[in-house]
Amino acid sequence: MKKSVLITGVNGFIGSHFAEFLLKKNYIVWGCDVLNKKDLTRLDKNIQKNKNFIYQKIDVSDKNSFLKFLNKIEVNTIFHFAAIVGVQNYIADPIKVIKFNISSTFILCDFCKSKNIHLVFSSTSEAFGKNSNIPWDENADRITGPSHIPRWSYSSSKNTCEHILFGYYKKYNLPLTIVRFFNVYGPKQNPIYLVSKTISNLKKNIKPLIYDGGKQTRCMTYIEDIINALFKVLLKRKKLYGKSYNLGNEKEIKIKEVVQKICELSGKKNYYKNIQTKKLYNKYYEDIPRRVPDCRSARADLDWTVKFSFEEGIRETLNYYKLLK
Repeated sequence: MKKSVLITGVNGFIGSHFAEFLLKKNYIVWGCDVLNKKDLTRLDKNIQKNKNFIYQKIDVSDKNSFLKFLNKIEVNTIFHFAAIVGVQNYIADPIKVIKFNISSTFILCDFCKSKNIHLVFSSTSEAFGKNSNIPWDENADRITGPSHIPRWSYSSSKNTCEHILFGYYKKYNLPLTIVRFFNVYGPKQNPIYLVSKTISNLKKNIKPLIYDGGKQTRCMTYIEDIINALFKVLLKRKKLYGKSYNLGNEKEIKIKEVVQKICELSGKKNYYKNIQTKKLYNKYYEDIPRRVPDCRSARADLDWTVKFSFEEGIRETLNYYKLLK
Protein backbone atom coordinates (compact mmCIF):
# COMPACT_ATOMS: atom_id res chain seq x y z
CA MET A 1 0.00 0.00 0.00
CA LYS A 2 1.26 3.47 -0.85
CA LYS A 3 1.64 6.01 1.95
CA SER A 4 -1.95 7.13 2.39
CA VAL A 5 -4.11 8.80 5.04
CA LEU A 6 -7.67 9.98 5.52
CA ILE A 7 -8.29 13.42 7.01
CA THR A 8 -11.79 14.19 8.25
CA GLY A 9 -12.54 17.91 8.34
CA VAL A 10 -9.97 18.41 5.59
CA ASN A 11 -11.14 21.97 4.92
CA GLY A 12 -10.67 22.88 8.56
CA PHE A 13 -7.79 24.96 9.82
CA ILE A 14 -5.51 22.13 10.95
CA GLY A 15 -6.84 19.60 8.43
CA SER A 16 -6.12 21.79 5.41
CA HIS A 17 -2.59 22.67 6.52
CA PHE A 18 -1.81 19.02 7.22
CA ALA A 19 -3.27 17.86 3.89
CA GLU A 20 -1.10 20.30 1.95
CA PHE A 21 1.96 19.25 3.98
CA LEU A 22 1.41 15.55 3.27
CA LEU A 23 0.68 16.05 -0.42
CA LYS A 24 4.00 17.86 -0.79
CA LYS A 25 5.62 14.75 0.68
CA ASN A 26 3.92 12.59 -1.94
CA TYR A 27 1.33 11.01 0.34
CA ILE A 28 -2.07 10.01 -0.98
CA VAL A 29 -4.58 12.09 0.95
CA TRP A 30 -8.21 11.13 1.16
CA GLY A 31 -10.19 14.05 2.51
CA CYS A 32 -13.78 14.55 3.57
CA ASP A 33 -15.80 17.53 4.74
CA VAL A 34 -19.36 18.83 4.52
CA LEU A 35 -18.64 21.19 1.59
CA ASN A 36 -18.64 20.80 -2.17
CA LYS A 37 -15.12 20.58 -3.55
CA LYS A 38 -15.37 24.00 -5.20
CA ASP A 39 -16.03 25.50 -1.77
CA LEU A 40 -12.87 24.18 -0.11
CA THR A 41 -11.56 27.70 0.46
CA ARG A 42 -8.62 26.76 2.70
CA LEU A 43 -7.08 24.30 0.26
CA ASP A 44 -4.97 25.83 -2.49
CA LYS A 45 -6.49 25.23 -5.96
CA ASN A 46 -3.29 23.58 -7.16
CA ILE A 47 -3.46 21.23 -4.20
CA GLN A 48 -7.04 20.34 -5.06
CA LYS A 49 -5.93 19.37 -8.57
CA ASN A 50 -3.21 17.09 -7.21
CA LYS A 51 -3.86 13.53 -8.42
CA ASN A 52 -3.00 12.28 -4.93
CA PHE A 53 -5.84 14.27 -3.35
CA ILE A 54 -9.15 12.40 -3.31
CA TYR A 55 -12.10 14.31 -1.87
CA GLN A 56 -15.56 13.27 -0.74
CA LYS A 57 -18.30 15.57 0.52
CA ILE A 58 -19.82 13.79 3.51
CA ASP A 59 -21.22 14.23 7.02
CA VAL A 60 -19.03 11.97 9.15
CA SER A 61 -21.76 11.65 11.78
CA ASP A 62 -24.08 10.01 9.21
CA LYS A 63 -23.29 6.36 9.84
CA ASN A 64 -24.63 4.80 6.63
CA SER A 65 -23.08 7.24 4.17
CA PHE A 66 -19.82 7.56 6.09
CA LEU A 67 -19.32 3.79 6.31
CA LYS A 68 -20.09 3.44 2.61
CA PHE A 69 -17.29 5.91 1.92
CA LEU A 70 -14.88 4.38 4.43
CA ASN A 71 -15.20 0.96 2.85
CA LYS A 72 -13.96 2.39 -0.46
CA ILE A 73 -10.71 3.81 0.87
CA GLU A 74 -7.35 2.19 1.51
CA VAL A 75 -5.31 4.02 4.13
CA ASN A 76 -2.77 3.41 6.89
CA THR A 77 -3.95 6.14 9.27
CA ILE A 78 -7.06 8.23 9.82
CA PHE A 79 -6.74 11.72 11.32
CA HIS A 80 -10.10 12.65 12.80
CA PHE A 81 -10.21 16.46 12.86
CA ALA A 82 -13.90 16.96 12.03
CA ALA A 83 -15.76 18.52 14.96
CA ILE A 84 -18.18 21.30 15.80
CA VAL A 85 -16.15 23.99 17.56
CA GLY A 86 -16.44 27.60 18.66
CA VAL A 87 -17.94 29.11 21.82
CA GLN A 88 -20.89 30.46 19.84
CA ASN A 89 -21.75 26.94 18.67
CA TYR A 90 -21.42 25.46 22.18
CA ILE A 91 -23.86 28.02 23.53
CA ALA A 92 -26.28 28.04 20.59
CA ASP A 93 -26.70 24.27 20.15
CA PRO A 94 -24.87 22.04 22.67
CA ILE A 95 -26.93 19.01 21.57
CA LYS A 96 -25.57 19.28 18.03
CA VAL A 97 -22.02 19.60 19.34
CA ILE A 98 -22.29 16.52 21.55
CA LYS A 99 -24.16 14.36 19.04
CA PHE A 100 -21.81 15.09 16.14
CA ASN A 101 -18.57 14.61 18.05
CA ILE A 102 -19.59 11.38 19.76
CA SER A 103 -21.41 9.79 16.79
CA SER A 104 -18.50 10.27 14.39
CA THR A 105 -16.06 8.86 16.96
CA PHE A 106 -18.08 5.65 17.43
CA ILE A 107 -18.27 5.15 13.67
CA LEU A 108 -14.51 5.53 13.25
CA CYS A 109 -13.68 3.35 16.25
CA ASP A 110 -15.73 0.47 14.84
CA PHE A 111 -14.30 0.88 11.37
CA CYS A 112 -10.66 1.18 12.47
CA LYS A 113 -11.09 -1.81 14.79
CA SER A 114 -12.37 -3.96 11.94
CA LYS A 115 -9.56 -2.90 9.56
CA ASN A 116 -6.76 -2.45 12.13
CA ILE A 117 -6.21 1.13 10.98
CA HIS A 118 -4.41 3.67 13.15
CA LEU A 119 -6.86 6.32 14.38
CA VAL A 120 -5.48 9.69 15.47
CA PHE A 121 -8.11 11.63 17.39
CA SER A 122 -7.85 15.39 17.79
CA SER A 123 -8.86 16.37 21.29
CA THR A 124 -8.40 19.74 22.95
CA SER A 125 -6.93 21.65 25.85
CA GLU A 126 -10.58 22.29 26.76
CA ALA A 127 -10.61 18.69 28.00
CA PHE A 128 -8.90 19.79 31.21
CA GLY A 129 -11.51 22.47 31.89
CA LYS A 130 -10.54 24.88 34.64
CA ASN A 131 -8.10 22.75 36.62
CA SER A 132 -6.00 25.29 38.52
CA ASN A 133 -3.06 22.92 39.02
CA ILE A 134 -0.87 24.27 36.20
CA PRO A 135 0.76 22.96 34.02
CA TRP A 136 -1.39 20.04 32.86
CA ASP A 137 0.24 16.78 31.88
CA GLU A 138 -1.71 14.09 30.03
CA ASN A 139 -3.02 12.60 33.28
CA ALA A 140 -4.17 15.85 34.87
CA ASP A 141 -7.61 15.99 36.43
CA ARG A 142 -10.48 17.34 34.35
CA ILE A 143 -12.44 20.01 36.18
CA THR A 144 -15.33 21.58 34.33
CA GLY A 145 -18.28 23.69 35.31
CA PRO A 146 -21.90 22.66 35.92
CA SER A 147 -23.76 20.77 33.21
CA HIS A 148 -26.39 23.48 32.75
CA ILE A 149 -23.68 25.81 31.37
CA PRO A 150 -23.55 25.07 27.59
CA ARG A 151 -19.99 26.39 27.43
CA TRP A 152 -18.79 23.02 28.78
CA SER A 153 -20.56 20.88 26.18
CA TYR A 154 -17.59 20.78 23.81
CA SER A 155 -15.15 19.84 26.56
CA SER A 156 -17.54 17.16 27.80
CA SER A 157 -18.04 15.72 24.33
CA LYS A 158 -14.29 15.47 23.70
CA ASN A 159 -13.74 13.88 27.10
CA THR A 160 -16.46 11.35 26.36
CA CYS A 161 -14.79 10.59 23.03
CA GLU A 162 -11.51 9.98 24.84
CA HIS A 163 -13.26 7.52 27.16
CA ILE A 164 -14.71 5.74 24.12
CA LEU A 165 -11.29 5.55 22.44
CA PHE A 166 -9.46 4.24 25.48
CA GLY A 167 -12.30 1.77 26.01
CA TYR A 168 -11.82 0.44 22.46
CA TYR A 169 -8.07 0.27 23.02
CA LYS A 170 -8.48 -1.74 26.22
CA LYS A 171 -11.21 -4.08 24.91
CA TYR A 172 -10.27 -4.44 21.23
CA ASN A 173 -6.64 -3.26 21.08
CA LEU A 174 -7.67 -0.45 18.74
CA PRO A 175 -4.54 1.28 17.37
CA LEU A 176 -5.21 4.82 18.52
CA THR A 177 -3.39 8.00 19.48
CA ILE A 178 -4.96 11.10 21.01
CA VAL A 179 -3.50 14.59 20.47
CA ARG A 180 -4.64 17.61 22.46
CA PHE A 181 -4.06 20.99 20.82
CA PHE A 182 -3.35 24.13 22.81
CA ASN A 183 -4.47 27.43 21.24
CA VAL A 184 -3.24 26.86 17.72
CA TYR A 185 -3.18 29.88 15.38
CA GLY A 186 -1.93 30.84 11.96
CA PRO A 187 -3.04 31.64 8.39
CA LYS A 188 -6.50 30.55 7.19
CA GLN A 189 -8.02 30.06 10.63
CA ASN A 190 -11.75 30.60 11.14
CA PRO A 191 -12.05 34.17 12.52
CA ILE A 192 -13.75 33.15 15.77
CA TYR A 193 -10.65 32.57 17.88
CA LEU A 194 -8.34 34.91 19.76
CA VAL A 195 -5.69 35.55 17.10
CA SER A 196 -7.85 35.06 14.01
CA LYS A 197 -10.67 37.25 15.32
CA THR A 198 -8.22 40.00 16.27
CA ILE A 199 -6.71 39.93 12.78
CA SER A 200 -10.12 39.80 11.12
CA ASN A 201 -11.20 42.91 13.01
CA LEU A 202 -8.01 44.76 12.09
CA LYS A 203 -8.58 43.96 8.41
CA LYS A 204 -12.04 45.53 8.72
CA ASN A 205 -10.73 48.54 10.68
CA ILE A 206 -12.72 47.37 13.71
CA LYS A 207 -11.15 47.53 17.13
CA PRO A 208 -10.27 44.02 18.37
CA LEU A 209 -11.82 42.96 21.67
CA ILE A 210 -10.16 42.13 24.96
CA TYR A 211 -12.46 40.09 27.18
CA ASP A 212 -12.78 40.78 30.91
CA GLY A 213 -9.51 42.71 31.13
CA GLY A 214 -7.44 40.10 29.30
CA LYS A 215 -5.66 38.79 32.41
CA GLN A 216 -6.38 35.19 31.39
CA THR A 217 -3.34 33.35 30.05
CA ARG A 218 -2.94 31.02 27.10
CA CYS A 219 -0.05 29.20 25.42
CA MET A 220 -0.19 30.20 21.77
CA THR A 221 1.03 27.57 19.31
CA TYR A 222 1.86 28.33 15.68
CA ILE A 223 0.29 25.99 13.11
CA GLU A 224 3.59 24.88 11.59
CA ASP A 225 4.71 23.46 14.93
CA ILE A 226 1.49 21.44 15.18
CA ILE A 227 1.86 20.10 11.63
CA ASN A 228 5.38 18.94 12.42
CA ALA A 229 4.09 17.15 15.53
CA LEU A 230 1.32 15.42 13.58
CA PHE A 231 3.81 14.20 10.99
CA LYS A 232 5.92 12.70 13.77
CA VAL A 233 2.80 10.95 15.07
CA LEU A 234 2.30 9.49 11.61
CA LEU A 235 5.90 8.31 11.30
CA LYS A 236 6.12 6.84 14.80
CA ARG A 237 2.54 5.55 14.99
CA LYS A 238 3.23 1.96 16.12
CA LYS A 239 5.09 3.24 19.19
CA LEU A 240 2.24 5.57 20.15
CA TYR A 241 -0.77 3.26 20.34
CA GLY A 242 -2.94 3.78 23.38
CA LYS A 243 -1.31 7.09 24.32
CA SER A 244 -2.33 10.74 24.47
CA TYR A 245 -0.14 13.78 23.90
CA ASN A 246 -0.41 17.46 24.77
CA LEU A 247 0.78 19.57 21.84
CA GLY A 248 1.42 23.22 22.51
CA ASN A 249 3.76 26.02 23.39
CA GLU A 250 4.54 25.87 27.11
CA LYS A 251 5.16 29.60 27.48
CA GLU A 252 2.23 31.52 29.00
CA ILE A 253 1.07 34.87 27.70
CA LYS A 254 -1.82 37.07 28.81
CA ILE A 255 -4.68 37.45 26.35
CA LYS A 256 -4.35 41.21 26.60
CA GLU A 257 -0.69 40.92 25.54
CA VAL A 258 -1.68 38.77 22.57
CA VAL A 259 -4.08 41.41 21.27
CA GLN A 260 -1.66 44.25 22.04
CA LYS A 261 1.20 42.57 20.17
CA ILE A 262 -0.93 41.89 17.08
CA CYS A 263 -2.11 45.50 17.03
CA GLU A 264 1.44 46.78 17.49
CA LEU A 265 2.92 44.63 14.71
CA SER A 266 0.14 45.64 12.33
CA GLY A 267 0.85 49.33 12.94
CA LYS A 268 -2.20 49.99 15.12
CA LYS A 269 -0.76 50.18 18.61
CA ASN A 270 -3.39 50.26 21.38
CA TYR A 271 -6.17 49.93 18.79
CA TYR A 272 -8.52 47.70 20.82
CA LYS A 273 -11.37 47.88 23.32
CA ASN A 274 -12.40 46.00 26.43
CA ILE A 275 -15.64 44.07 26.76
CA GLN A 276 -17.31 41.95 29.43
CA THR A 277 -18.33 38.40 28.50
CA LYS A 278 -21.43 38.62 30.68
CA LYS A 279 -22.78 41.22 28.28
CA LEU A 280 -22.17 38.88 25.33
CA TYR A 281 -23.16 35.50 26.74
CA ASN A 282 -25.09 36.33 29.92
CA LYS A 283 -24.79 33.47 32.42
CA TYR A 284 -24.03 30.81 29.79
CA TYR A 285 -20.30 31.41 29.57
CA GLU A 286 -17.45 30.66 31.94
CA ASP A 287 -13.84 31.44 31.09
CA ILE A 288 -10.67 29.52 31.93
CA PRO A 289 -8.12 31.65 33.86
CA ARG A 290 -5.00 29.71 32.77
CA ARG A 291 -4.32 27.03 30.18
CA VAL A 292 -0.78 25.64 30.16
CA PRO A 293 0.40 22.25 28.81
CA ASP A 294 3.13 19.99 30.07
CA CYS A 295 4.60 18.55 26.86
CA ARG A 296 7.29 16.31 28.27
CA SER A 297 5.64 13.22 26.79
CA ALA A 298 5.69 14.72 23.29
CA ARG A 299 9.35 15.68 23.68
CA ALA A 300 10.25 12.18 24.83
CA ASP A 301 8.15 10.05 22.44
CA LEU A 302 7.90 12.31 19.40
CA ASP A 303 11.21 14.13 19.72
CA TRP A 304 9.16 17.30 19.22
CA THR A 305 9.36 20.83 20.55
CA VAL A 306 7.94 24.10 19.30
CA LYS A 307 10.23 26.17 17.10
CA PHE A 308 8.17 29.36 16.80
CA SER A 309 7.99 31.92 19.56
CA PHE A 310 4.68 33.77 19.81
CA GLU A 311 6.06 36.88 18.09
CA GLU A 312 7.63 34.83 15.29
CA GLY A 313 4.35 33.02 14.65
CA ILE A 314 2.35 36.24 14.72
CA ARG A 315 4.76 37.87 12.27
CA GLU A 316 4.33 34.90 9.89
CA THR A 317 0.55 35.13 10.23
CA LEU A 318 0.35 38.90 9.75
CA ASN A 319 2.68 38.65 6.76
CA TYR A 320 0.30 36.13 5.17
CA TYR A 321 -2.51 38.67 5.49
CA LYS A 322 -0.24 41.52 4.39
CA LEU A 323 -0.78 43.31 7.71
CA LEU A 324 2.78 43.21 9.02
CA LYS A 325 4.26 46.71 9.28
